[in-house]
Amino acid sequence: MKITHSVSLSKHTSFRTGGNARFFVAVDSLDELKIVLARARSENLPYMILGEGTNVLASDEDFPGYVIRPMIRGVDFSDGIHIGINSDMSRGGIRGNEGEDGLVIAGAGEHWDDVVARTVSKNLSGLENLSSIPGSVGAAPVQNVGAYGVELKDVLEWVEVFDPKENATKILSCSDCRFGYRDSFFKSPAGRDLIIIRVAMKLIPNGRPNISYKDLANYFSADEGSPMKKSPTIAEVRKAVIQIRRVKLPDIKEYGTAGSFFKNLVVTDSKYEELAGKFPGLPSFPVEPVDSTALTAHGSKNGFKKIPLAWILDKVCKLNGTREGDVGVCETQPLALVNYGQATSAEVKNFAEKISDIVKEKTGLQIEWEVNLI
Repeated sequence: MKITHSVSLSKHTSFRTGGNARFFVAVDSLDELKIVLARARSENLPYMILGEGTNVLASDEDFPGYVIRPMIRGVDFSDGIHIGINSDMSRGGIRGNEGEDGLVIAGAGEHWDDVVARTVSKNLSGLENLSSIPGSVGAAPVQNVGAYGVELKDVLEWVEVFDPKENATKILSCSDCRFGYRDSFFKSPAGRDLIIIRVAMKLIPNGRPNISYKDLANYFSADEGSPMKKSPTIAEVRKAVIQIRRVKLPDIKEYGTAGSFFKNLVVTDSKYEELAGKFPGLPSFPVEPVDSTALTAHGSKNGFKKIPLAWILDKVCKLNGTREGDVGVCETQPLALVNYGQATSAEVKNFAEKISDIVKEKTGLQIEWEVNLI
């Protein structure tokens, strides 16, 4: 474990922006994590957990404490070994349940797409639609990562976390994580201090891939709108997703970007009908509310629809390719903002706020960031 002084966060975030961390340290184990946390407490300094930095916008201000990157590795294709929700989490206390084939347990420091690739190579279905998403395994539950009709919550069994306040590990079930659209318990005041150590996912051996999402359905059709020309394999779906993302999204190796900067919109059926009357051709997809409180919050007992914000940014607001200095809207995917050179976080933030104002003015809708400001 090496603690480095004065490290630029622009080197550790995909937007390539951010001030300096007073201390930066990668931890390879839970024991090392505890040591760094204890050191931060003894020095009365703040700490921040940072994965691969692919879904954040780091402040231009310096961070006065420890930035900790969990690098806890390991991928276990358990084939029968399952950690029960109430099991003893000591290494000697792992208990096995028979019939749990398809359970995959990955360390928080594993690269997400590497794990997806390994599950596909073993013909385990469930993650192939989430191929090519940058970032670490530990960040996936925080965001409830999703793409092409699949979300992490669809396959997640449990998450092992370390609670710094209690100095103890815990297991959270899928329901404990309170997943929503790009949301989870880990973003709430009660859960944001928990540090993810491992993630367990239940996949389906030789399962049938989900290609219901329009982009995938079109990819596997002879022509748009025609019947599917074949039943694709899990590997073929992964290949399709990678190709689609490569065309639509900016190359993270070439530009500063965090992929989709904004969330898609979720509105009631009645609100959608109102918007569709104003904007003919407005697409939508049915979605389920997170829980019954969502119905009350929206003042409606009818259903909900997801509206692709990219359509509004392109067709209604005419923002495709818009650019101010080194910050711009991606031409092929309006949800993505791009740092084309030396943009600062403040410039990205201001540009994003202008986009929000334009959407509000044109549609009356308030949009939300998918990217986390740190």
